[in-house]
Amino acid sequence: MNVIYKYQIFPGDMQVLEIPQDSKILCVQTQGGEPQMWVQQYTEGSLTQKEIYIIPTGATFDADDKKYIGTFQLNGGTLVFHVYESVF
Repeated sequence: MNVIYKYQIFPGDMQVLEIPQDSKILCVQTQGGEPQMWVQQYTEGSLTQKEIYIIPTGATFDADDKKYIGTFQLNGGTLVFHVYESVF
């Protein structure tokens, strides 16, 4: 069976989420002014760690091993962040 869960993400360089191995990241948006990521995942299965990068507009980063997930805005749109998943 599948279920969709929400995870809070935090602006900054990188964070690690522990989610089921065959999960699919659906999108990122803000909810109540806080950045969130929605993930479709199986109710059974082994867990894996996913590295999530939250990069502000204008910052430099290595994109070679990363997959774009989405963009969200904070502070009335004055702060814009782009979210990537490590794909190694």
